[in-house]
This record gives sequence, C-alpha cells and structure tokens, in this order.
Amino acid sequence: MKIVTMQGLTGSTKAAGVSQAPIDIFGRGAEDNALWYNQWFKSRWVGWKNLGGLLTSDPEPVSWGPGHLDVYVKGGDNHLYHIAYNGKWGKWTGLGGILTSRPSVVSWGPDRIDVFAKGTDNHLYHIGYNGKWGKWENLGGSFISNPESISWGPGRLDVFVRNKKSQLEHIRYMDGKWSGWEDFGDNFILTSTPHVISRGVHCLDVFVRGIDNHLWYKGLQKNWSDWKDLGGILTSEPEPISWGSDRIDVFIKDKDNYLLHLLWNDGKWGEWEKIGDGLTSRPSATSWGTGHLDVFVRRKNNNLDHNWYDGTKWSGWNDLNRPLIEDIDTAS
Repeated sequence: MKIVTMQGLTGSTKAAGVSQAPIDIFGRGAEDNALWYNQWFKSRWVGWKNLGGLLTSDPEPVSWGPGHLDVYVKGGDNHLYHIAYNGKWGKWTGLGGILTSRPSVVSWGPDRIDVFAKGTDNHLYHIGYNGKWGKWENLGGSFISNPESISWGPGRLDVFVRNKKSQLEHIRYMDGKWSGWEDFGDNFILTSTPHVISRGVHCLDVFVRGIDNHLWYKGLQKNWSDWKDLGGILTSEPEPISWGSDRIDVFIKDKDNYLLHLLWNDGKWGEWEKIGDGLTSRPSATSWGTGHLDVFVRRKNNNLDHNWYDGTKWSGWNDLNRPLIEDIDTAS
C-alpha cells in the first residue's frame, strides 16, 4: 500500500484521536488487482472506493498542489498508467513504456511530475510532465532494483538504484541536465532497494538493508558520509520518513514479524522500539506535521491496519477492513 498527504488540505487539528489532516491510502486489491482508495478526512475514514485498473505493481501516488492527486501504476501489459483527482476522479490513461519495475514518482512543484522505471534492458527510463507529457528518455545505468526518486527543490532530481553488482548507484538532474551515474566506489553490498528522504536543501538520507540484514544508513550534507550500521534484523524494505530537519523515523518488519521503529533526534540515534506483531507486509508511513506519525501494515487476514503517534504515545491498531496485496520488491 502507499500513502500520501494531499498538499494544501488541512482538517481540524483540535479533535482527539487519529491524525486530523487528510491521509490518502492506495493499495492493490487482493481479490481483483484493482486500485483501491481510502481517505481520512474530518476525523473519520471516508470508506474504500474501487478506482478500477489492472495493477501489476504497487501504486505510486503524488500530490503536486492543493486538491490534486495523481496515481501511477504498472498495468497488465507492463505499460505505465495514470489516474488523477482534481475535485473528482478522472479516467485511466496510458503513458506507454515497457516497465519491469514499479514506477517511482516525484513532483517538485505545481504541474510538474517526473516518473522513473526500469526497462527491459535494465536501464533507467524517465518521462516528465510540465504542462504536457514529454517523451520517454533512456538514462542508462544497469540495475536490479526498483528505482527510488526524490526532489529537494525546484529543478533538482535524484534517483537511486541497486546496480547489477548490488551496490548503490545514483544519478541527479540539476541546472537543466542529467549527470552521469555515481557508484560511490565503496563496494558496499545492498540487499534491498534504497529508500531515500530529504530533510532540506542539499540533504539526503539513504537507508538500505545490508548483506547482514541490518539497517544501514548513508547521508549527504555537503559531502556523503560513510555507511553506518543501525542494527536490527530486517525482513522487509525500510520505511524512513521525516517531519522536520532534526527528526527521522524508520520503520521495518523484523524476523519475528514485529513492527520495529528507530528514531533519530537531536543528532543521535535511539534504540529500536517494538510497536506491534503479526505483520504480513512491509510498513508504509507518513507524517502530516510535527509530532504526528501514521503507520500502515497488513496483519491478520491481510487486512490493512493503522497505528498513529500523537506526539506522546501510539494509539494501538485499527483494522481498516480491506485485504490488500503488495508488489514483491525485485531486490528482495
């Protein structure tokens, strides 16, 4: 499943309980491979809606401005498909390509969307929207994971992959052009897709699963840091999020199917915290503001469960009563 907080929409922050800002959840239905959607709005879950489609990947949602949502998927014919919300849901449109990974989508501002995917030749392909759709372009590389894209501001894109040697590789877009591929030259072995967040301009935080199944971290602030072992025993992709420049939260599924949480705050890492058990999926998380975290996982019956943090404590699990399936990462 995937979660996005729609930009520009805020609900009451005074009511008690679950997060008050709109949270939009997208998942692939277990019984039909269609796109299913739910939203938390005005202190309640609106209810699940079937948006159709035939998905062969996890959905990738993005919001580029108030009231706008776009969702991208790999379809049954391995083409890229798109559905948009602008006051109401539109129809599915095909954008071509031949994808062998789930798409990775990022927006740096209004009417700007960039989509990345792995092609049949294991190269990185890109298609962009800037008022209208451009053409697919081949950005090269050779990799075995899903791509992971991010933007820290207008005119800047960074894409990370696990290359054919299972090492981290990176390409960036700045000053109107693409760089060459950077492999860091450290021979560090990844066993997952890299997952990346940005806490501000010129700041990137990369999290991966290492060959020892520990969580490993590499960061950029002016210069790249060395790899740091953060421990844990991961049986899922890591899920990092940040609500501000001095805060990082990372969630994983461990070897006993527990949800574990690790916090970076005041310049140092804390200890691993157990939040729940019985996970049957990797976690997905979001934050809509300082002091607020929302985490979603599949648990019993493969239903989606939700747990939220209000700045002082975790709520406990809430069953959202929808069985979902997830795309199995090609790097796992």
